[in-house]
Amino acid sequence: MTVNISKKEYEKSEVLSSATHAIRYILEMGNDVKEVHKKKLLTSMLWVITEADGKYKTAFISEAVKKIRDSGDKSIKGLRHEHVYTRNGLINELLASPKNIDSILKNAIGCIVTNEDHSLLPNDGYVGWERYKKAKIRVWDTKVNSWKIDYKDFEEAYLSKG
Repeated sequence: MTVNISKKEYEKSEVLSSATHAIRYILEMGNDVKEVHKKKLLTSMLWVITEADGKYKTAFISEAVKKIRDSGDKSIKGLRHEHVYTRNGLINELLASPKNIDSILKNAIGCIVTNEDHSLLPNDGYVGWERYKKAKIRVWDTKVNSWKIDYKDFEEAYLSKG
């Protein structure tokens, strides 16, 4: 059985593989490389991973961005590439648990939001998609054409955090 993948998907796969290997090497560096330098290198690789589809072409977009794109506006003015799970959080996890690279990198996810959306996202006490639920920001998954986070999720977030 032959599996046909597009050139774009192949290139993305190559980029993700390369960045993951680079992260493995960075985490294996000894004490002769300062932690601050390891963190800078890890930051760069996390950007590579979350931008694998293109900086403003991630699978996930906020409702406000969806409305802009649905109107035919292709401008990136006023938009931000946001890390769903913060880079700092991912880096700390990688440094603390280098054997869990693959599971940690599953959370290297980008989401395109407006500047206003970004200002609503909490920085403390909420991690990953919980930040979006707390801020009541609906998120559209462009790969499956459905809501990743919808109104029902806001109520669930409220009930679970009380």
